[in-house]
Amino acid sequence: MPETLQSILESAPREEMPSRLEPMLAKNGRIPESDSDEWAYEIKWDGIRALGYAEHGRWSMLSRRLEDVTARYPELAPIGEVLADRAAILDGEIVALDEDGRPRFQLIQSRMGLTSPSVINARAARTPVDYVIFDLLHLDGHSVRELSYMRRRELLDQLGLDGPRWRTPRYRNGGGASLLEAARLQGLEGIVAK
Repeated sequence: MPETLQSILESAPREEMPSRLEPMLAKNGRIPESDSDEWAYEIKWDGIRALGYAEHGRWSMLSRRLEDVTARYPELAPIGEVLADRAAILDGEIVALDEDGRPRFQLIQSRMGLTSPSVINARAARTPVDYVIFDLLHLDGHSVRELSYMRRRELLDQLGLDGPRWRTPRYRNGGGASLLEAARLQGLEGIVAK
């Protein structure tokens, strides 16, 4: 049975919520030879890396280069309302999905770099985006960056972030080679080992 949100947070240090964090970046490599479940695997999402900052109803997003991209993706603003009683920093990827539900970078390119609200809204209607949330870095006054990946995922899963334009994808313990093959067969970019 998973521990409660509060009991996991009690093991994390208290810290004011940072206003700007740089996301951890993936590196190319081989799947670990050990197929033990000490490794977790996720699908690699082909989109725009962004950290989401929710602070008691307010929502903002920074790109991996720390550029504020909040206004470019208005369909993601309701995440702030979902986390209205929380202060959290989420790590994820902004993606545009094709008709088969696969992320396609070519689709999201039409949403990048826009500044005009009317153009942003028109493009959002034509090419909506989703926020795929795969990590949690800070929650309710606690830095969780030093917790293990599995602990952070437990906390993230307990937040129940599954909405019309956002979700927390599943991950797999062990079995990296078979997940990589499945990703290739589906035409996906690859997988990430954590």
